Amino acid sequence: MKHVLLIGLFSIVVSGLECPPEYFEAGNGCFAVFDQPSPAQTDLTWDEARALCQAQEYPGWSCDLATFDGTEQLEAVSEVWSFLSDGAYPYMWVGISRHSGKWQYVDGRPISLTSNIWRESHPHDMNMHVYLDDVSLSTGVDSYGRLYASCTMGEVMRRYMCRAKILYTLTVYGFEL
Repeated sequence: MKHVLLIGLFSIVVSGLECPPEYFEAGNGCFAVFDQPSPAQTDLTWDEARALCQAQEYPGWSCDLATFDGTEQLEAVSEVWSFLSDGAYPYMWVGISRHSGKWQYVDGRPISLTSNIWRESHPHDMNMHVYLDDVSLSTGVDSYGRLYASCTMGEVMRRYMCRAKILYTLTVYGFEL
């Protein structure tokens, strides 16, 4: 995919998305799945996982727990993860939590309670944080490896998914674009 931005006499061409090391491209986003950082630590809280994502440093990128631009992007992530994981433990923290009774991404975007990102019968009010779940593994129902957002009653996970977003500010004639 090629995007062209024309500004006055300037033309900027951005082609393709080249993700940071360890990240994979899915649905026009950059994602990575990590396990707990040390063998001595077997579980991570959502807050610990978020801090690990945010601590990653790649010039020109910001990292946080994974957010999704929509169902199509989550489906693309599911497909790539299914290929990369080879059936490995799929449960991982992502960047969705409940604030003041409302579910939202870590960047503040709200998530509808009827979004098809959610696993059936989710979200519920049992916890504050969300993980991805492969319904076929937890229920035996065939979901073709599709990951769904589930809110958990547990407080710890062994795995987390980060998303890297490119940072760029273009200033033309004193205006930031």
